[in-house]
Amino acid sequence: MLIVIQSLILVVMILLGVFAFKIDPLKKDVKHLTLAAIFVVLNALFKSLAVRVPLFGFPTLEIGLNAIPLMMAGMILGPSWGYLTGLVCDLIGLIVAPTNFPFLGFTLSSITRALLPALIYFYYQRISKITLERYLKVGLCIAVGLAWVYIFNLSDVTISKINYLVTPSLKIGLSLLCLGVVGLLIGSLSYVKKHFDQRHYDVYL
Repeated sequence: MLIVIQSLILVVMILLGVFAFKIDPLKKDVKHLTLAAIFVVLNALFKSLAVRVPLFGFPTLEIGLNAIPLMMAGMILGPSWGYLTGLVCDLIGLIVAPTNFPFLGFTLSSITRALLPALIYFYYQRISKITLERYLKVGLCIAVGLAWVYIFNLSDVTISKINYLVTPSLKIGLSLLCLGVVGLLIGSLSYVKKHFDQRHYDVYL
């Protein structure tokens, strides 16, 4: 099962790389290389200062500032360099603190931390606000769908070394909670957009 998951993540990483380099061809110059190296060093520095919090029985929640250099790299250098920066940051992390079996999900997480802000900034300058709003809503719907799949495949969780059984009623409750959060986010997005458009209209009147 783990091999299948690793293979699927690898395919997603390759597709993201092809997409990033297609829309933003790599600029091979000293400036971009130097800035990327600086962001990699800052990421390693902040990662060494990060604090891991136990979640579901093992330290999975990381609290730190190491995502900021990745996001800055993506927004400043573009999608292609952002992709490479995220990939190199994860590889350096594996060299500094090697694990028995590297999980590609962490590599994908590092890449998306740099690539997602780069793509948002890249397309924000090229698409209309209506199209961007549609993308955000579709992304939220996909996220809640994936959350439902995860919740309904969950049988038990371990919190503070205590195993808890996830009952069907709890799964339904968590699913409704996810749906409510997404609905609240979409409603807030629509309200802010409407309020902003109204203020913008009033100013020009």
